[in-house]
Amino acid sequence: MHSAYGAKSFAEFFVRTIDWGYATTDSHYMRHYFAKTCQVCSSIASDLDGTASQHHHYLGDRMHSLRVTDRHTATVASFAFLVKFDVDAYSSVTESGRVISGGAPVSGFTFSVSVGWKAGRWRATSLKRVDAE
Repeated sequence: MHSAYGAKSFAEFFVRTIDWGYATTDSHYMRHYFAKTCQVCSSIASDLDGTASQHHHYLGDRMHSLRVTDRHTATVASFAFLVKFDVDAYSSVTESGRVISGGAPVSGFTFSVSVGWKAGRWRATSLKRVDAE
């Protein structure tokens, strides 16, 4: 839907595609929804691909309690939102089950997500981690 509500819904949906990428160690789903301008999106997708190519996967690292708030409106075709969520602790695990790295849970992880309307659909155009605001 080409509206502010549609943009906000898409921003939340897009962050959920990242969560799905970590759950499946597969970037294909999220890649369908971001523009070439989104360098952080591309970096996350490449990291997922690298993990998959090594036959590693993640345990945990799931997002919960997504909250989306307006950040600013640039134009009728471009919006930005803050997407805040909590992330579970995680481990990066080899194919044989050996833990190679990990991290603690994070409360209030926040992305600034910019989305743009082009060719009849929304795309993430920029993604940036920000401190909680």
